[in-house]
Amino acid sequence: MKRKIILIMGILLLTFSISFKVGKIVFASNNNVKVKEIKKKVKVKVVNDFDTKIVDNNPKEKLYKQEKTSIIENNDGSNNNIIKNESNKKDNENPEIVEESTVIKEKYGVKFLEVKSYEVTYNNDGSFVKKLKTIYNKMDTSLYNANTTILKEEAIDLVATNWNQYNEVLNYVNMYRLELNISTIALDYDLCIAATIRSLEMAYTNNTSHIRPGNKSFYTVLSELGYKGQTMGENIASGYSTPKAVTDGWQKSDGHYQNMINTDFNKIGVGMVKLDGTKYGIYWTQIFTG
Repeated sequence: MKRKIILIMGILLLTFSISFKVGKIVFASNNNVKVKEIKKKVKVKVVNDFDTKIVDNNPKEKLYKQEKTSIIENNDGSNNNIIKNESNKKDNENPEIVEESTVIKEKYGVKFLEVKSYEVTYNNDGSFVKKLKTIYNKMDTSLYNANTTILKEEAIDLVATNWNQYNEVLNYVNMYRLELNISTIALDYDLCIAATIRSLEMAYTNNTSHIRPGNKSFYTVLSELGYKGQTMGENIASGYSTPKAVTDGWQKSDGHYQNMINTDFNKIGVGMVKLDGTKYGIYWTQIFTG
């Protein structure tokens, strides 16, 4: 019997996807999509395909600039490892804006950077004055190199740490189901590992999406962990600080709510990752199977 996968595409507060701009809400009617894999075909039923996005008012979100590498040398021959945006000026024109990046930490190939922006004024004799303008943080995810096996160890630790919060999410989901006289679902440890891996992926790539690194669908994390299920679904969200806030957000979004009350599902995994320096700070995942 061919595996049936119910794929709910939905992203909540402070999130974005590859297709749509921030602030846009898209609803699509039910349809069927065939996904081809090597040696087998998987039929994917898209029940509700949409994104929900809200403009982020976080003052930290700014100045993700395209950099051009160059170095400004001091008069003594040393350098400041400064990234320049244009050629040196040799006179007293308006100050040039240059940036200096320092790696604060690095994990899974991802670099967390502190960027200092300077105003540099050049004198006629070739010397210059550098004045600090702003300081901000950014991530360089271009060398992200983690996979399911690498992330599993951290996911196991996070499941132990966050277990009470995962149970709280479960309780809200079952409350929605009981309101409709639908049988409750159970929190599954292995699914929580899978969901936490998904949240780790989103945090360390700074990208909230149902598409995994390597352009893989969300449900591949289950097969990579050896987990088998006939029916699968995923809800994701970013920026919600508590289990109640995130489940309230999902409950108010039809596609996510339909996942939570779907009678085809009898197990749930929950994942939550907090990571300073990322765009939204906290990343949530629900994975359902039946």
